[in-house]
Amino acid sequence: MHNKHVVFILLVLSVIVISLGACNVSNDFSVDVFDGSPADSDGVGCFFSEEGTPEKQLFASGLDNCAYISINHKLCKFEQDTTTKTEVSKNSADISDVFRNKDYTLILDLKEAENIDTQVGYKGTMTVQDNKTGKKVVKKVSGGCGC
Repeated sequence: MHNKHVVFILLVLSVIVISLGACNVSNDFSVDVFDGSPADSDGVGCFFSEEGTPEKQLFASGLDNCAYISINHKLCKFEQDTTTKTEVSKNSADISDVFRNKDYTLILDLKEAENIDTQVGYKGTMTVQDNKTGKKVVKKVSGGCGC
């Protein structure tokens, strides 16, 4: 009886891990808001929302070089591929971050907007591209990075 419980728990955990990695690839996709912050991005990191709606989160990242967005109402994890930082002035820089998973490419193009205490504010665009079809969804975002 004990072995049946262990097998059931392992099966449930496997489904949870598999569902986090799969991003519901379809011909049409949407980038959605999500509540809370993924465990990997809690505390220090970057958080962005669609411009004008700061209470509705579109993007979260943490110290582990991973990012999270919701595609078709499912939280998807991305690994950071590249970061390009272009110094605009002594205290300001533009940033382009590229994140990837097997289904999508996520690009953040950001301009520094403001600094408040330990947080750097940014505005820009978030582009999500389906790796198979090439279809893109582009959102204007604002938010910040810090602790």
